[in-house]
Amino acid sequence: MAEEVILVEDLAAGHGLIIGVATLNLPASLNALTLEMIDLLAAHLKRWERDPQVVCVVLQGAGGKAFCAGGDVRFLYAAARRSQAEGDAYSKVCAEFFTREYALDYHIHRYTKPVLCLGHGIVMGGGLGLMVGASHRVVTDKTKLAMPEISIGLLPDVGATYFLPRLVSKVGLYLALTGTRINGADGVFAGLADFLLSAEQLPSLLKELPGLAWVAADRSANDAVLSRYLRQKSQVAAKVASPLEEHLAFIESVCAGADLASFTVLMQKVPPGDDWIDAGKKTFFSGSPSIAALIFAQQAKGQDIDLASAFRYELQVVTRCTAHADFVEGVRAVLIDKDQKPQWNPASLEDVGRASTQSYVAPVWSDVEHPLRSLK
Repeated sequence: MAEEVILVEDLAAGHGLIIGVATLNLPASLNALTLEMIDLLAAHLKRWERDPQVVCVVLQGAGGKAFCAGGDVRFLYAAARRSQAEGDAYSKVCAEFFTREYALDYHIHRYTKPVLCLGHGIVMGGGLGLMVGASHRVVTDKTKLAMPEISIGLLPDVGATYFLPRLVSKVGLYLALTGTRINGADGVFAGLADFLLSAEQLPSLLKELPGLAWVAADRSANDAVLSRYLRQKSQVAAKVASPLEEHLAFIESVCAGADLASFTVLMQKVPPGDDWIDAGKKTFFSGSPSIAALIFAQQAKGQDIDLASAFRYELQVVTRCTAHADFVEGVRAVLIDKDQKPQWNPASLEDVGRASTQSYVAPVWSDVEHPLRSLK
């Protein structure tokens, strides 16, 4: 019997009311999002949204190690390789994957009922895409958040053009350029999450949710009920230090320049010895130079962009990314051969010119043809 990749449960919440629970169920791959998972989750979210008895939706991951470690990169890698070998301008398979993923993420952002996301364990890339749009975002003392796409030749996506520039200070730009892993306390400080709980509190949470004072068809009241409950839980949770907050002055200093060249120079001057900084510095200087340049432009663009436009922009650029040799090479080096020695083209930050970055932002579709043109 095939494994159910999304486990769904309708919890009785009294007075005929329901809490919908969706569990990502591929723990062996850290719940990395497959196309089947995306489609099933999208369908269940639509069903629950239409049902007047459903007062809240919960998203969580199975296995205890991850909510979601990202998208199914191996699937995208195989599709990109086939497309490049056949000389296609871009991979229609990759484009379709991102189209459906982004539509799901956008729906969560615009959902008409409270969405509680339990971002426990690893939450990266596509996992953050699911989490950041939820109305109530919970992280734990075991959470690890990151947008590590620079390491595989891919632009940080799933709405990152919109949500990263809106984090505290220059944190979004720094996280995108360095792929730095941050903890749950960091997530709350930065604005990626709302409530920090202890991992030990999660088993009781789903047992207690049905007993809250839910109100049928009253979004505002149910938001308040859920917020009050989570606030009380977070007040008794174990405290966790935030390295991100401790390094905020450093982040602001290296991101103070107007362009990638100044960031690069400032990072080169940082002496070794701080493990948190050293890890990000290593990722930045070993990542795709072209993507580094795109990230800087992306984060500037994101200052004045709306959410729907951000997803449309990302779909154009990420589709181009998967048609570029850097994506296949990055995934090969990090996930396939695991030699951690990608051969980027261009090979260095100094070699990245306007022509190489322009190839990434050349439109794949016109506005009237865009697969996400219906997003409002």
